Amino acid sequence: MAICIAVTVAVSLTFTPALIRWFGPHIGPSPKARPDSRWARTGRLVGRHPARILVVGVTVLVLLALALPMMELSFDERAAQPPDTPSNLGLAAMAEHFPPNQTLPDYLLIRSDHDMANTRDLAVINSVSTAVAKVDGVDQVRSITQPAGERLEPASIAAQLGKLAKGLHQADRRLESGEPGLERLASGTGDLGDALDLVSAGAGKAQDGAGKLSDGSRRIAGGLGQAADRTGRAADGARRLRDGAAALAAGLRTAHDQVAQAVEGLGMIVEALEDDPICTADPICKRSREGLRKIYTGERDRLLPGLAQAAAGAQRLAAGNGRLATGLDQLAAGLRRAQSGSNRIADGQALLSEKLGELEGGTDRLATGAAGIAPGIEQLLTQTEKLRNGLDDSGDYLQAVNQRADTPEAGGFYLPASALGKPDFALARNQFLSEDGKLARIQVTGDTDPLTPAGQQRYNEVQDAAEQAMNNTRLEDSTILATGAAGLGADLAHYLAQDAVLVVLAVLLMVLLILILTLRALAAPLYLLASVVLSCAAALGLTTLMFQHLAGQDIHFTVPVIVFVLLVAVGADYNILLMSRMRESGLALDRDEVARAVTATGPVITAAGLIFASTFVALLFSPVEALAQTGFAVAAGLLLDTFIVRTLVVPACAALFEDRSWWPHRRPTRAPSALKPATTSDAHA
Repeated sequence: MAICIAVTVAVSLTFTPALIRWFGPHIGPSPKARPDSRWARTGRLVGRHPARILVVGVTVLVLLALALPMMELSFDERAAQPPDTPSNLGLAAMAEHFPPNQTLPDYLLIRSDHDMANTRDLAVINSVSTAVAKVDGVDQVRSITQPAGERLEPASIAAQLGKLAKGLHQADRRLESGEPGLERLASGTGDLGDALDLVSAGAGKAQDGAGKLSDGSRRIAGGLGQAADRTGRAADGARRLRDGAAALAAGLRTAHDQVAQAVEGLGMIVEALEDDPICTADPICKRSREGLRKIYTGERDRLLPGLAQAAAGAQRLAAGNGRLATGLDQLAAGLRRAQSGSNRIADGQALLSEKLGELEGGTDRLATGAAGIAPGIEQLLTQTEKLRNGLDDSGDYLQAVNQRADTPEAGGFYLPASALGKPDFALARNQFLSEDGKLARIQVTGDTDPLTPAGQQRYNEVQDAAEQAMNNTRLEDSTILATGAAGLGADLAHYLAQDAVLVVLAVLLMVLLILILTLRALAAPLYLLASVVLSCAAALGLTTLMFQHLAGQDIHFTVPVIVFVLLVAVGADYNILLMSRMRESGLALDRDEVARAVTATGPVITAAGLIFASTFVALLFSPVEALAQTGFAVAAGLLLDTFIVRTLVVPACAALFEDRSWWPHRRPTRAPSALKPATTSDAHA
């Protein structure tokens, strides 16, 4: 546009004067303004009542400008097109059949200097996703930690603690099922002690009987018979002792196997907790883990070896009792054979006395050992009960932690980096994490249109929430980038706000300098510039009323700046035309001169304004909203500038200021104006 204007100025200064020189005689001079013409009457009216005219003109402009603060800028290029364009028809079809705003999501990009495919960085990304999801207007957040828009259940620490609690409760139930066997083992050990006492008593009696046999041969037959009977009973007792010892050995082995399973399960639990970094960081979980480790070490190093040793002793006891039963059977047979031969009685009784003494000593030792087994089994029952209570308490605690951690606010998230290599996460990694792992993408979908001011506000709040979530984390020094449809609008609004201030200041400063240089004054350029600004504000306010409040269309973001530049430029031109005519008479400026300037320049400025406005009126028929709004605003501004500002407001200011408009030049001495009421002294004169 600047190049076109420069070319037009060059043509006007070179080619146009030549045409006037050639065709001027055929065109003829312009007719003089008639005293009764509309512009002459307007000039006289302004000269007689400048203050009233100024108030009326400024009031009209101010009333229109009051609508300017209500202007809502639109960055939606869809609305700038007719609804029946192919792109808008496609967007409407998608909005009808698919969830809203899925086609125009926003994206957050986290750029790091290292691979973020590790557990701790994934936890930070999950925290950012959770923080963004809490922003008002956010409908769904998708990222590597929640690719479907919801938290991954396997990555929840609460779910992992739930599984651990379930395992502890299962171990508790297995120990509970083994308690009846331990109780039966304790009861069998008591019965074994009673049987051993009977065996010991029988052995002592047998030894006494054998001593008495040696006193006389007459009683040998009866004594041997009694000894044979008692020896048979002793053999039966020894066999019962053997069966009881075998049952004890089997019970101890069963208890050993069951306790070994429980210890193995407890060991797996301890190993899982030791490998868990979250448990290591949690003091309560760490103390629970140390308690479980002590229980596991005690059962592994003391309880299991004791059970194994007791089972081996019971097995040896069963074997010894079997041999004892065999010996007693042989003794009974020998006694019966002794009845048939009295010559071998003395030697047999001596041998019997010796063996019975050994039997009594061995039985006493066996009874002592059996008495020691019973307290050990009772202690095992007590420790098993304590273990069950500990496992049950640990399970209850972990379940309580599970319920408290199973919320987004708890931040319970643990996803091992190895899980990203699984087929379930392969697609999510390709979509939300770069190949080198240094760039993570978070997709944000809102419940409002991203191209509206609400969408732009949500975009900015999402960025703030993401930055706050990354503070004091491993990714604190990473860069957060944001993009998307709402981001484009937000960035345009940000830069437009900055550029608009720069453009307005630059245009006003340049126009003011040009007016100062052209009119060689300061006062007139200031109120001329103020009139230009007020005219532009009124035109934009009228545009806001027509399009935004009546037609229901927000103003396209390009309209205010373009309209401001055009109207200020054209208004400055019309100001220069009017004020240059007033300056032709020199520094003497009165109300008569103002009226003559309005009469002389009115037709020219009006014709130029109408021609310029008519060209922009054609833009009203454009289907593109931005062009239609620009055309209306410029046309309205030109008409306001032509018929109110340049016809009423500026002449009224000049009539009020008179030759003070050329300040800082000195005021010349001049005669009273014909349009100004005469003073008392003038009347007497």
